[in-house]
Amino acid sequence: VSTYLAALTINAFYALGEEIGWRGYLYKRLGSAPSLKNSFIIGTVWGLWHATAIGLLGHNYPNLKWLGVPIFVALCIPLTFIMLILVSRTGSILPSVSLHGALNALWTLTILANNLGDATGELLGGNGLLGILSLVLVATIAKIFLVTRGYVK
Repeated sequence: VSTYLAALTINAFYALGEEIGWRGYLYKRLGSAPSLKNSFIIGTVWGLWHATAIGLLGHNYPNLKWLGVPIFVALCIPLTFIMLILVSRTGSILPSVSLHGALNALWTLTILANNLGDATGELLGGNGLLGILSLVLVATIAKIFLVTRGYVK
């Protein structure tokens, strides 16, 4: 419960600036469609935004540093698709702000939960390959669900 409250308050506050930029301004500039193209562009920009923090400081990938940058970009692309669906369906960035805050609150838990606090854990765990594949699966299911119901093309 406390993690969820943190996601909706403190972490969401910090995520708000990014969400205004990515799912607000940039999404509108690209035509406000939850497409794969828009997800790739916004997800790549979002991931690269964190490149210096990841590469120089080890943010989210303390063992991988610069090798964590392409992993984070790959994580951001399917996550962006999911967030764009939320923004598209609600007409608001607030659901993506909440999700972004929740993910920031849970980030460390994924590292601790896999018992691999080294480069292998960062590469394969929830912030790496496992997370990327999980998000691709969720994004694919969401796309199929929304297309079959006529909500998105």
